[in-house]
Amino acid sequence: MTEVSQPVFSTPGRQLGLFELFAAIQAGDSLELTRLEPHQRGPAVNVLAVMMVALRRYAVAPPQAAADWEREWLAQVGADALRLIAPEDDGGFFQPPLDPGKNRSAMTLSDIDFTFTKLEHAAKSVAEGTAEEAIFVLWSGLWGLSVAKWNGGTRQGPSVVLPSDDGTLAGEVRHLIAAYEEHTASIIGAQAMATRAADHFLWLRPVSAGGITVDTVPYPYLEARPCHLVAAAPGGYAGVGEHSVCSRLAGKGHGDDPQVPIVDGKPYRLWGGRVWSMRTRHAMLFGANDVIRPRSMRVPGYRVVRVCGLGVDQGKTRGYWEVLHPLTQRAVFSLSLQPQRAADLSQRALDSADQVDGALRWAVGALIEGSAQSAAVKASKARAAHGLANALTEPLTSTVLVLLAEPPDPAAEQLALLKAAVAVLRAVWAQIETGCPDPLRRAAGANRLGARIHQLTGESTMTELPDLSKQVHAILQAIAEHRTPNDRARLRTMLATEPPMLYWMLLGQVPPRLMDRPETEAVWRAVLPALGALRSGAMPIGKALAQTAYSEMRVRQLLTATGETLVGQVAEVVRWLAAHEAKALDLSTLAALALADALDEEQVRAMLRQDIAMSWGRAQSRAEAA
Repeated sequence: MTEVSQPVFSTPGRQLGLFELFAAIQAGDSLELTRLEPHQRGPAVNVLAVMMVALRRYAVAPPQAAADWEREWLAQVGADALRLIAPEDDGGFFQPPLDPGKNRSAMTLSDIDFTFTKLEHAAKSVAEGTAEEAIFVLWSGLWGLSVAKWNGGTRQGPSVVLPSDDGTLAGEVRHLIAAYEEHTASIIGAQAMATRAADHFLWLRPVSAGGITVDTVPYPYLEARPCHLVAAAPGGYAGVGEHSVCSRLAGKGHGDDPQVPIVDGKPYRLWGGRVWSMRTRHAMLFGANDVIRPRSMRVPGYRVVRVCGLGVDQGKTRGYWEVLHPLTQRAVFSLSLQPQRAADLSQRALDSADQVDGALRWAVGALIEGSAQSAAVKASKARAAHGLANALTEPLTSTVLVLLAEPPDPAAEQLALLKAAVAVLRAVWAQIETGCPDPLRRAAGANRLGARIHQLTGESTMTELPDLSKQVHAILQAIAEHRTPNDRARLRTMLATEPPMLYWMLLGQVPPRLMDRPETEAVWRAVLPALGALRSGAMPIGKALAQTAYSEMRVRQLLTATGETLVGQVAEVVRWLAAHEAKALDLSTLAALALADALDEEQVRAMLRQDIAMSWGRAQSRAEAA
């Protein structure tokens, strides 16, 4: 007969029985249960902590070694409660005696685990399994929801926060034990007359023993599903369960567990419209206006926090998520003793997320043709905002935890949160804008985004010009400084097919890389005539085109052209600006754009195209506003 005292639990490098597992946790070992499914972690930590708390509370002497724990179990609970398979009208390990007169039906291990008809996350449906797998589903079933003929208990799919000193399951159990021992529930156990650990284990009582009031149940307590394990294939286990067992506890809607956040007097669950997101994670970890953070966060001694959430809905599970946050000693101090500061920083982080969300939505609106109220525009904005929200979660949460380790400085904290949010915003925008083929729409979006970023952080919207543009600017400046009136006249009237000797002399100032190919030399033939008609200055080429009423269609043609077509567009722009007597003009971006195309430097070309488009868009907007 298999009992949980036998070595059924797999840990790295060794197999342990239940009492050896207790001893290893008590001794401070860092260990994991390697075959535990991720979604089963919360219930496993809960069960192990409550069992150890109850046994220690009534022990003659504090149990240390495995033999000590076994002695206390046999004295306080009994040997029968170690059985994995027991008569159905008798009790086994986490298997209450069933009512002989009630209907029963076969259960898979997944039925015991979830009792859901639809599994929509990474856990695969399991019909039967090993002794260890059977134990884990018995524990996980403690948190199952009521579905159809299978009723749940007072713990139904809660989200949990598990602090620890080392990030392991054993460390999480130790910290939860400390939290249980530090807290006394106000209602649960108020009238309890407990004398042994068995009084805490409601799974030892028949399922027919209903109407138990929580004030008579010692705190903390453990329930169990109304089911039993049965033998399946050799060495395998499945289950059988009793139908429609009424809730046995009355008087409180949850187990008052210190690792569970509370909202409206109930465990905080990822139920219905509440999904795994930055907001729900922050509510669990830091608390919120309507959410009470877990009491275990007040107990010092941890260095790592694991936040866990199981998504549930009517008749199905929607996924399991968890995240691990390492903490500095100062951050732990703030989380433990300054909860209001943590909640305030969390709220300001969420406000920063809202601000960059608005900036992104406004910028995305420029990428898509149509009214801001159109379904297509709204859908695109929603998709972009969803991606941004996911990308913001880790950086903003990490920033809050870093700031908690620093002395309070509201102004510096606000700037740090905004800068972290803006850095993510820029990265998300860079991915989104590549999907828009229209350079002018991308530029309009970038201008909108830059304006909002400047409002939020004061950051300049100017981008660093590529080295090629700087090099071309220096070349054109050097040529311009040595022009005579006669030189300007000859450049102004030169023919591209028959350039004068002056043209070749000026090309001597151009590095070979930028003129030793027919494609690059053609760019200079298109640009240099402008030096005879235009004065050099700082006005961006896009702004000059807007001020001279160069049409949007022709600007778009310039920005989308490549090869010989682009060189022809550059020559046309030069002639247009000369004809409109543009002043103080910086031609370097225009020339560098064509040279980048000729040299197949696509990234540089994209940057310069964006620069021209943005300067044209800004000038056009100002002109329309005027």
